[in-house]
Amino acid sequence: MANTTFHVHLSMRGAIRNFSKRELGSLFKNAATGRWLTADEAKDALLDNLAAGRSVLPMGAPCAGFDYAGGGCPGHTTATQAAVKPLRRGPTLLPKEPR
Repeated sequence: MANTTFHVHLSMRGAIRNFSKRELGSLFKNAATGRWLTADEAKDALLDNLAAGRSVLPMGAPCAGFDYAGGGCPGHTTATQAAVKPLRRGPTLLPKEPR
């Protein structure tokens, strides 16, 4: 039995096109100072990366084999010997349907 893990990546074109100024302003921190980039600074950083030929960025440290051109994380397979336990049936937190 094997598990495959995929790391999350961000489409830069999608972020530029779809994120609001508020979302862009809380996307990146300056690694040296810890200061959050403004929306305009974040957009400039995304545009600079696009100009450098990258289309996706890892959301976290890049993993081995990360493809900045668009593929993102290739997936990482690890062998496991543990059996998957069935879900324990217990009380539900869902509201009851009206009668």
